[in-house]
Amino acid sequence: MYLTATLALVDMPEFIEIIKVEILADNIFCDSTSQRNIAYSVVEHKGDIEETQAVHNLVAQKLEEYPVLAKIIIYSSSIEAIKELGKELEYPMYYAKVGSEAEKKKICQR
Repeated sequence: MYLTATLALVDMPEFIEIIKVEILADNIFCDSTSQRNIAYSVVEHKGDIEETQAVHNLVAQKLEEYPVLAKIIIYSSSIEAIKELGKELEYPMYYAKVGSEAEKKKICQR
């Protein structure tokens, strides 16, 4: 599931192309949001930079931009990609089968 709070309907086709998934129309829910403390973005990186390094650089940049208590969530089109990034960068990972409900709660509280 992909949850976006700021994606305009006009930008949805580009978002779907970037994340490389098929989303059926009856699986899309649109409503307004007023959460000023949440921002979403899609970031592309240059082809000469390895993806893991590009993610690491972006997270480092965002951690400098935002307060210590800020949370950064990285979405991916596959669990395997998240597992690889999490392992290489030593970031906590969350996906459907990551563990028990207690383990998931602990991950979310980090």
